[in-house]
Amino acid sequence: MTKRKTKTKPKPAPKRGRPKNQDSLTEEWCGHSLRVRMTAAKLSTEELANIVGVSRPTLNAYINDRYTPTAECVDSLAEALGCTIADLSTPPKL
Repeated sequence: MTKRKTKTKPKPAPKRGRPKNQDSLTEEWCGHSLRVRMTAAKLSTEELANIVGVSRPTLNAYINDRYTPTAECVDSLAEALGCTIADLSTPPKL
């Protein structure tokens, strides 16, 4: 007897981003505000990442809304940029 080949379904791709948890600001995060404030402070992504203590790719993911930073990280970002957490949580007024 020969075995029949059966088609197997491909595994779904893993979900990207940080899992939603109590520590993250999932609904209130605004990466665009971070980008605007970072530009105003004349900081590069590498410089801000070093100040805050995250990797440059992680900071880029925050800016592009792929990841949501933890509350502790948002505190560090706000302190480094000289603004409040609320300023980072709302879209900038253009």
